[in-house]
Amino acid sequence: MKYLDSLEKFDKIIIEHQLQKINFLGYKVFPLIRKNLINTYLQNEGGVVSSNHKKYKVSDLILIFSGVKKSIVSLSRLLISNSNCKRFLFLGFSRRTLVDSIGYVDKFHDPIIDSLNHEDCLMLERPFKFSHCMNRKTNCDITDYDFVVYLSSFIAKLLTPFYLLFFWRNVSSTVHNINLALDGQLISKFSFVNIIINFLCEKWFAKIVLDKVRPDKLILTSRWLHYPFIYAARSKGIKVIELQHGSILRQNVFYREFDEGDLYADQMFTFGKYWNDRKWNTAEVTAVGSGYCKFDKVTSSKATVINTVIVISQPEMQNKLIADMSLLASNNENLKFLIKLHPQDVDNYMTRYAKLFKYKNISFLSDSKVDINSILSRYSLVIGYNSTVLFEAYHLGLSVGLFCSDGLSEADYEQYFGTGNQLFHKIYVNEPVLNLFFERIESDTITFYDELDRKLIRKCLYEESF
Repeated sequence: MKYLDSLEKFDKIIIEHQLQKINFLGYKVFPLIRKNLINTYLQNEGGVVSSNHKKYKVSDLILIFSGVKKSIVSLSRLLISNSNCKRFLFLGFSRRTLVDSIGYVDKFHDPIIDSLNHEDCLMLERPFKFSHCMNRKTNCDITDYDFVVYLSSFIAKLLTPFYLLFFWRNVSSTVHNINLALDGQLISKFSFVNIIINFLCEKWFAKIVLDKVRPDKLILTSRWLHYPFIYAARSKGIKVIELQHGSILRQNVFYREFDEGDLYADQMFTFGKYWNDRKWNTAEVTAVGSGYCKFDKVTSSKATVINTVIVISQPEMQNKLIADMSLLASNNENLKFLIKLHPQDVDNYMTRYAKLFKYKNISFLSDSKVDINSILSRYSLVIGYNSTVLFEAYHLGLSVGLFCSDGLSEADYEQYFGTGNQLFHKIYVNEPVLNLFFERIESDTITFYDELDRKLIRKCLYEESF
């Protein structure tokens, strides 16, 4: 079944069986379990695989303990100090992008912070792969949140068996109805309760932090990572603003029209007007632009590496990439293909992509600590599925191609990419890559990224004119 059909089928099942109305311990819990449900559902339908290929090791415990130790110090300073009231509380996670001329930047939060008075801002940062980026460029105070993340998880696992025992009949009936409606074992009773208890623990800590910081605005990316804070902020009348995090297709897993209860964002900041028609599930959408894209006149990239195509991986598309690249490499022995691995696709990649190592014209770039833009600038053609890198590459002047091996019609691609669809070549893996694919499809009217509007950002956040 097509990915698009699976998404629509999932939405219909949710509405038909009224799963959005599930209530447990006085909370509407569907938003909390939705991401787990839809990811597992799509995997069962055969559209994607897991987006997390992390292999946990004993050495990870060292990272966790180190992070917790530093976090305790960081949180203690925040909670003990008498001068930590901030107008803007940013919630982020520690994945950074290397920009050669600047350093390790948070491409989503840093431009907003740099548009404001730095002393008005505080970043509360979750760990990424159990650690935090060194030499962070972010120009405001940062408090690491590892201790709360891990403590909440520990408490939830400790309490879940007791809640299960006490609410066994209610939980059993609810989980049975969910799995029956979605035709599979999508969630266990333990996972259902554990997710909710974890949410309640983090919500309790979130209220303590908000009482201390007393922000006017809560600013975040990927709202599902921060539902506890959103709930706590809503109870205190604090406005929640979400920042666009990567490319979001017009039809996607993360943002759909469903009842989020008290866990919604009030406003969405996007990279540009091209992205505004997504189903952001917010009352207001504002195109504020992008802070780390160049806005000189864009011209077609002049490649210094000839006859090589950059391929962008996405962890959930692993099986499709193996199948597609096997055919593409076989049918284009005159070309070389360099697969740039997504940061969450690096772990154990030599085993997971073992079938591709037999092709002499395929190689991998697994180093995440590189400036992707400086790499892209050396090539003419980049291909992939729907990665943010594809849109950035087009903006840099590269020609961009989409894998076409899943039976999608032109109408389907319009559903996904909207007007941007006409700027991408269609790459059929059982055919030769034509020379014309190395030529960028030009457009004077469609832009993926608007120039950062700092004045608009300040107007929205300070709610006054500058």
